Amino acid sequence: MTTPEFTAVTAAGGTALILLLLFALLAVVKARRARLEMQAKIDELACRAEQLRLLNRLTFLLAQKTKRRSVVRAATEFFVRYMDSDRAVFWRPDSEGEPEAPWLSFPKDGRPGAPALLPEAHRIILARAAGRGTAPLILLNDSRDQRPQPLNIEDAPAKGFTLYLPLGGSQREGVLEIYSGPEPWGRDRWELLAQLTLEITGALQRARRYEEMREQADLDFVTGLFNHRYMQVCLQRLVSAEAARERPFAMLLMDVDNFKAFNDTYGHFVGDRVLQHIADQLKLMADGEGIVGRFGGDEFIVVLPGHSGEEARAFAQAFQDWLTNYAFKTPTGQSVPIAVSLGLAAFPEDGQQRQELLALADARLYQKKRSRSRAADGDHRGRERSSELGIFGLLDGLLTSIDSKDHYTRAHCESTAEYAVTLAQEIGLSPSAQRTLRLAALLHDVGKICIPDDILRKPGRLTREEFAVIKHHVSIAENLIVDVPNAEEVRKIARHHHEHFDGSGYPDGLQGEEIPFLARLLALSDAFSAMTLNRPYRKSLPRTEAYAELQRVAGAQLDPELVKAFGRVIAAPEGATAAAIAPI
Repeated sequence: MTTPEFTAVTAAGGTALILLLLFALLAVVKARRARLEMQAKIDELACRAEQLRLLNRLTFLLAQKTKRRSVVRAATEFFVRYMDSDRAVFWRPDSEGEPEAPWLSFPKDGRPGAPALLPEAHRIILARAAGRGTAPLILLNDSRDQRPQPLNIEDAPAKGFTLYLPLGGSQREGVLEIYSGPEPWGRDRWELLAQLTLEITGALQRARRYEEMREQADLDFVTGLFNHRYMQVCLQRLVSAEAARERPFAMLLMDVDNFKAFNDTYGHFVGDRVLQHIADQLKLMADGEGIVGRFGGDEFIVVLPGHSGEEARAFAQAFQDWLTNYAFKTPTGQSVPIAVSLGLAAFPEDGQQRQELLALADARLYQKKRSRSRAADGDHRGRERSSELGIFGLLDGLLTSIDSKDHYTRAHCESTAEYAVTLAQEIGLSPSAQRTLRLAALLHDVGKICIPDDILRKPGRLTREEFAVIKHHVSIAENLIVDVPNAEEVRKIARHHHEHFDGSGYPDGLQGEEIPFLARLLALSDAFSAMTLNRPYRKSLPRTEAYAELQRVAGAQLDPELVKAFGRVIAAPEGATAAAIAPI
């Protein structure tokens, strides 16, 4: 028989058990909810990590791009490789910021397996509609309504869409056209889109500003043509590229006759207008065929890739025909004829290195100029005018004369000057010292004009007597160098550039710091140029091998500290020295 006490205890136990079960169930529910919340947090963190990975990947790809084409290529590839798109196309803007045409596509058009594009007329409308706004536009491929709609992430589709992303703010940078791929886009991709667009826009803006600055740095302010530095680098690249492809090219150097007298008579403003007229005509004639630059005060250069010497002569004749029928009008209405002398060099028959081609074209130019001067004024007046021709007047004539005896020497002097000035800039010498050094480098071998041809051109080793004759060229140069800026210093450098650091050189057997500093610098540049230029009897050495030879003779023939500094110059890409030429 159950007592009331037992019943009460049983009821209390049942209640406690129920409560325990409820608490246990509640704990299970809470634990499950906590696990679900934790899993959701984990999924969210994983999503954010994936977004961050993709964003970092794009940032890395764009970080080193300094040209818009490189930025666009990286961006279009990114959307296909990392965002599971079928195709990405960039529409470049016109001068008004309006998308005008597809510029780059990934994959490229025509490749097997590349997805089909929308009809071209439809694409143009969509790209321009996106370019005029600030929000992305989306088109659903299977929708009857083929009008684009502003992107709404909340109801964005996973597949079957084409997306148009405007890039830029007040200044349009273009439009990206994105085709969805077989893999669906989740919310994480749509949320990442805005940040990706900002990164691409920023990279395009940086690249555009960089290109604008580079373009300004490469252009001559007066004529709008490429400047001396750019044309030197262009020639170096062209020599290397065309040599690899075994293709010819030709170049023309041009100099306006008596331009100094024109400036003195009518003023520099009118002189600048003459240069601008010539520049405009050269650009018109070379459009699509060649590259035109201003090479000096009154000098122009035209480079014609893929053209032979005969084709370059036809170009020169056409330009001379234009000059014959053209007369420049001064502010007073007076017609003044303009005459231009030209020198031509063709690759590879006239030379296979930039310095050789320039030296030959320059020599031919001034030969034409002097011939014209003598024909017009007689030999006596022609000799008087020769002091106004070229960089050094009479000395330029001496260099041209020795160039006719030994074509290598002129190219060697130009090359030595470039290396010398580059090294001077590397160690921080003043512009004045650089100009003096460049003069000395260009003139250091001018004394060879008095060396007999059979010794100067001898392909083999010189005898002791022949070498004694060669040694005299430094003393001859010292006597010939007159009427140039800082002539005394230039003569001293030219005289001592064959002294050796250990005292074994000539003409005075100076040792170490007894040798003038700029002469030591010239000696190094002279040796390096000699090793890296072709001779009829010897192939040039690669730059690395030539520098190894400089290191071998450091402390004996050459100043060891300058050899170390020159190593930093050698580390720069070949052709970079062209930018270092200091004006005289």
